[in-house]
Amino acid sequence: MRSCAGFTGWTRWLTVSLGVASNHADPEYLWNTYGMGYTMDGFRRDVYAEMHKNDEEDDDMVRYSKIEDVPDWAQDTVRELMYAGALKGDDHGCIDLSLDMVRGLVIGKRYVDARSSRFVVVDDVPGWAREETQRLIDRGALQGDGKHAINVTYDALQAMIVCQRMIDAAGDGK
Repeated sequence: MRSCAGFTGWTRWLTVSLGVASNHADPEYLWNTYGMGYTMDGFRRDVYAEMHKNDEEDDDMVRYSKIEDVPDWAQDTVRELMYAGALKGDDHGCIDLSLDMVRGLVIGKRYVDARSSRFVVVDDVPGWAREETQRLIDRGALQGDGKHAINVTYDALQAMIVCQRMIDAAGDGK
């Protein structure tokens, strides 16, 4: 099939029959056909205005260069994300975060924490596992970080409890 300006099939029919899809005339053709009074120049002007309407707002936006500049309520989160390598500054250590970005980081971290529970002390552990967690600590199987924090995830704790139950069932539950 011969093509019209690179179009074949139904696009060729559309191009030839309706004059659409030819030389960027499609929007103007439709605007004129439906009496919308819109032109390509007007369209470009409106797109430009829409894209740049927040420029003034952005100029007034507060940016944080260092962890110490970040609001107190978010400093620990930013510090943890940097330590984990999830957030990095530029070559000079500038993190360049806006307040909206900081809020997003805190919300994201809270979500991850909620989805993968980590228990810091025995009192954080769910009631059904607290006694067995204490037995793991007493047995020396769960030592934590040496600062009175067990710092264990839910999945790891479950696996340790299953192992402890297996050892107890085998009769070697010292």
